[in-house]
Amino acid sequence: MSTSSLRGVIIRSFVGCCLIGTAALPFSSPADAGPVSDDPCESAQTQAALTQCWANVAAKVDAGVADRLARLSRSTASAGTAQKDLLKKEQAAWTAYASAHCAIFRARAQGGSAASMTTSICRYRLATQRSADLDALIEEWSR
Repeated sequence: MSTSSLRGVIIRSFVGCCLIGTAALPFSSPADAGPVSDDPCESAQTQAALTQCWANVAAKVDAGVADRLARLSRSTASAGTAQKDLLKKEQAAWTAYASAHCAIFRARAQGGSAASMTTSICRYRLATQRSADLDALIEEWSR
């Protein structure tokens, strides 16, 4: 296997680990990782391109979370103050959790060229789930 092919397998293994949130070590065994089904940066060929791609993808999903929060705020305009306060507390808690959780992944790659990419992949994964959670809340409030 060529160096560039091995590098690609290692990066895909790492991305797969972070995307599905397994407890496996990201560089354990490239052969065990299998294909990543939802890799929006699959075509990136260099570490710099991967890092930029994941930063862009994470920013886009983060913007989607912000949009959903704005929609939820509008949906709950008639709710009582206690419910609005709960939503604010929930978002603050989620933000703190996401920050701490992604810091763990970044620490695994600290000092390496993949540290920023690792954080972006984590942000992407968590923000994607947060978007789904907010969609469910929006649906609930629209009834």
